[in-house]
Amino acid sequence: MARGYGSGSFYGVFDGHGGAEAAMYSASRLFQCLGYGSGSFYGVFDGHGGAEAAMYSASRLFQCLAECTHYPTRPDLALVQAFKQTDAQYVEKAKAENLQSGTTAVVALLLQDLKQLYVAWLGDTQAIISRNEGKVSQLVSPPHRPNIDSERERIERMGGFLSQFRVQGILAVSRAIGAKDFKPYVCADPDVICLDLDGSEDFLLLATDKLLVSLIN
Repeated sequence: MARGYGSGSFYGVFDGHGGAEAAMYSASRLFQCLGYGSGSFYGVFDGHGGAEAAMYSASRLFQCLAECTHYPTRPDLALVQAFKQTDAQYVEKAKAENLQSGTTAVVALLLQDLKQLYVAWLGDTQAIISRNEGKVSQLVSPPHRPNIDSERERIERMGGFLSQFRVQGILAVSRAIGAKDFKPYVCADPDVICLDLDGSEDFLLLATDKLLVSLIN
């Protein structure tokens, strides 16, 4: 097999024994496990109803990303797949152990070689990028809250309801990992954005809603 990426190439020969399955699997996955080379992954997870979902997501989401069939060729699709897989795995664990927690999340995948920044998020944990020595600030991740028309319509279409702008009258976010008692109304489908970096960036802030409120005030 041969794979190309940027100015480099990757070649391999896989010689199976006892069947071809291991060789075929290795040929299809090894290059993906190398990733993009010069890259970084960051995340903030804000739990509710306990810390279990946040801790689980912090330890598992990147691994799910690295194992995705779309990574590293399509980071946007890989991030969506990783969020949904992490959610499915945690919900299964939560049902088995009677855990009630959920978590919002925002993650950033920095691909330095490509000068690209991917941001994926659920709920009201957000990302802000500062440019030009603080002269320009951009909210990268608009929050997922039940009072947003598109979120309310989705929840009601699936049979849920809102009371006091809360899902089922309780939960103040409309997307999260975990929160098993609010499925399927509270989904784990992240929004993903890709930013092309031009060198004017000062920093990226990943923050919970409470931190952002305190900074603004």
